[in-house]
Amino acid sequence: MNTHEEKSQANKRQPAAVSLVQKRMDCEPALQFSDNRPDADAQRKLQERLNNSAVKQQRQIQGYRPVDNQSAAITDQNSAKKVSVTLTNHRVIQTKGSGGEKMGIDLIANDKTNPKLTEGIDLFQRSWNDAKARRKKAKHDWMGQNIKGAKFSGKGSATIVYAKELDSMKEEKELLLETEAFKNKRLTLSESDGVISYHYKEKESDVSVQIGTLRLGNDAYIKSVVADKVAVRDVYHKRGFESDKTDGGNAKEYIEDSNHVKTRRYAYVEKNYYQMMDFLKTGKMTGRFQQNMKAGGASDGANTMTEGVKNKVIQGPVTLGQTLTPTQIAVAHQEMGSSPEQRGVSLSSTEKVGGTVGNSGENFRTEDGFRLKIDLARVPSDVLLLNHYGKGGLIDQKLAEAGIKQVTTDTNPKTKRPYKYGGSVRKNRELYLDHVKPEWVVEIEYHKKGGYDDGKTKETLIKPDTPTEDVNLKSLYEDYWAGFDAVLKKTALDALTSDAAQKGISSAKLMQSGYEAGSKKKPSVTAVKAHEEVAKSGLKDMFAQYHIGYIRGRVGAAMFKDSADYAQAMK
Repeated sequence: MNTHEEKSQANKRQPAAVSLVQKRMDCEPALQFSDNRPDADAQRKLQERLNNSAVKQQRQIQGYRPVDNQSAAITDQNSAKKVSVTLTNHRVIQTKGSGGEKMGIDLIANDKTNPKLTEGIDLFQRSWNDAKARRKKAKHDWMGQNIKGAKFSGKGSATIVYAKELDSMKEEKELLLETEAFKNKRLTLSESDGVISYHYKEKESDVSVQIGTLRLGNDAYIKSVVADKVAVRDVYHKRGFESDKTDGGNAKEYIEDSNHVKTRRYAYVEKNYYQMMDFLKTGKMTGRFQQNMKAGGASDGANTMTEGVKNKVIQGPVTLGQTLTPTQIAVAHQEMGSSPEQRGVSLSSTEKVGGTVGNSGENFRTEDGFRLKIDLARVPSDVLLLNHYGKGGLIDQKLAEAGIKQVTTDTNPKTKRPYKYGGSVRKNRELYLDHVKPEWVVEIEYHKKGGYDDGKTKETLIKPDTPTEDVNLKSLYEDYWAGFDAVLKKTALDALTSDAAQKGISSAKLMQSGYEAGSKKKPSVTAVKAHEEVAKSGLKDMFAQYHIGYIRGRVGAAMFKDSADYAQAMK
């Protein structure tokens, strides 16, 4: 994965002029999540039987659509071929701990004239609240025991252990049916049509009243009718659970990604100090590949084919001028996110503070960092947004048919290879987003501490509308860029003694050092060729600032005059 937070990494090739140890502006390897799905062929055959059965059943039963029959049709840019995932009947193959089969209910309209209907609905709602509380407690207890602090503390691989724990958690429907009201038969669910009934005694006779119909999968969602002035995408909620809140107090709302897959409305990302300063200055957060293209004065589209992506990710021959499809972009970004081939921003749907953990167990919430909350409903529909982990998401696709090689969607594979994509996208509920703009950010937290505490506690909140004017950030921002400008303008550095200024000086010196190295090589090359040079083993472990300077020099462009010139070029 690559964007929950860029980890600090010592670099032996760092120029001697840079005395500070600086966190790299690249991104982390893909995170690991868990799914345990059967193999694709067995799933397909089972699916065909379920589809045939469901067709017959739906002709007999009206009003109950067991699951979403959602066809998440992915139309790639280079192919008219659509990959449809149709999941019917009651089971959706998805890791339980990362969401499982989603559930909603169409409640019978209650005008309060039928007291027994009121009793039944109240009992169902109490039972549902109990089921949710048990699920949340299980996750909270496990995380507190295993990822407390800055690093995973459980035994074995963070990926595998977390995957197994998630898979052991029960789904919403299972937990609901284990509540007291269902166990003692005061509430019952008809599996054939989804009807939930409330049972009571009336003059010694057993009587029941229907209180609603269970909806599963995509059919669990309904479009919100509440006016939302900031949303540019449709907003959904689960039927019957309009008042549900997340642990953080957010309404449980959803949007659709670029493939119409339901996705939590709010997403989160951890960024280190250097990345945040860059985001605030340029007004755009994106992948290192796009930054490299901008540095070289080229188009910053994420779909450009490079040697690195072709060799590691793409299956089959590549024709001249071929570009990457949306699916290939997202998977390449996921697999190569710790390298200069990073193609966007990885977000997490989990709102637990410090709840994102990397492959090797390190927490992405590091010291002196920033946590951003992004409202995906504000992201225009023409910006590529893909859900990796959810039902109908990329993990449900046959990636080989999308021209991607040596990737497994199995979340607990027994072999080291191929690339464990399935595990990578699950643990932190990962999403791919092409870029982030400031106007989509609705919360900024500046934290001195790193690691996981209780999943809720936040430190200093920064005003998202005017972050550089916030008293908690203003001097840090100004000092950082003052240090950066002093290096590029060749003015005195003696008075710039604050920690923020020293970080700005360090960034500019790295960029300057890269520019000197790149400009010495002749003849000049294109931005893509320059990018491929820094993506190779000799340079790829250098800091992102060094790469930007190197590419700038390698294409024959002038070095940035100051931070304003830099920001204008990188927007």
